Amino acid sequence: MSCVSVVASKERIKAVTEALNEIRDDIQADRINNKSVFIKPNLVSVSKLLAVTHVDAVRAVIDFIQDFKPTRIVIGEGTGGIFKAYENFGYNLLEREYDDVQLLDVNNDEFGEIQLLTMTGEERAVKFSQTALDADYTISVARAKTHDHTKCTLAIKNMQGCIPRKEQVWAHGDSREYHEGPIPMSYKSNCILSRNIVTIAQKVKLDLGVIDGIEAMEGNGPGGGDPVDLGVVVASADVVAAEAVMAEIMGFDPREVAHIYYADKIGFGIGKLENIEVLGERIEDVRKPVKPHRNYYESQVDWRKYAEGILM
Repeated sequence: MSCVSVVASKERIKAVTEALNEIRDDIQADRINNKSVFIKPNLVSVSKLLAVTHVDAVRAVIDFIQDFKPTRIVIGEGTGGIFKAYENFGYNLLEREYDDVQLLDVNNDEFGEIQLLTMTGEERAVKFSQTALDADYTISVARAKTHDHTKCTLAIKNMQGCIPRKEQVWAHGDSREYHEGPIPMSYKSNCILSRNIVTIAQKVKLDLGVIDGIEAMEGNGPGGGDPVDLGVVVASADVVAAEAVMAEIMGFDPREVAHIYYADKIGFGIGKLENIEVLGERIEDVRKPVKPHRNYYESQVDWRKYAEGILM
């Protein structure tokens, strides 16, 4: 059984710190002590604060892991113009506040490779941040948001940003040469994306997920949605379990979120709520269904019809 902490608060740093302290015993300190840590925030925009991981959530994570004395902490993202985003959202201050923190543009990193599924059913080698691959411990820090392809984007989907921007189309299977009608194609591409983001999380051996729902995004996420105050932070050393709990809080049945279903099915983590121990707030006390993306009923809800051989 996996443990997930749920902390209700309007104070971001306090909530993230409390959530991490709740699961302190699940964090493998020996894998952080004198080791390198990679932190992946979600910085999908260079200008819209609601679309990105708030810097205070990352700051709280850094303060927490300092207790375990890492040698190096790299914060990395693959959005175009990422250093403009770092500046606009205050991430550049972190390099000044902490001696061991470095900001990375994934697009200028050295690259390894990851095999991702394509629309043709074949796999393709895609460039992937070597820094993320080499890290001893990997943390995803994400804002809870709705999404136009995966219902919600949380700790797992966030890791797609370890792929350089020009190659991220392959996470979706690259549908440019695939023709089967717009709706079936959308569903198939969404299923492939759901599988590929789990593959990515496995590849980096994602160790810890922190999902900030203090101010989440509903509607047309991940970039054009509206603010919604969920007032919670979720954290777990089982990122799949963290996804399942936050999805349920947002009003999405985790069994019907394709990437959570698939991750649970292949044993990457626990996606069934009955197998998760929730620490702190009860889900039913903080559950606040959000408005989904406008294409939710058009190309997201019936994914199982198109998932055979991909997720099923």
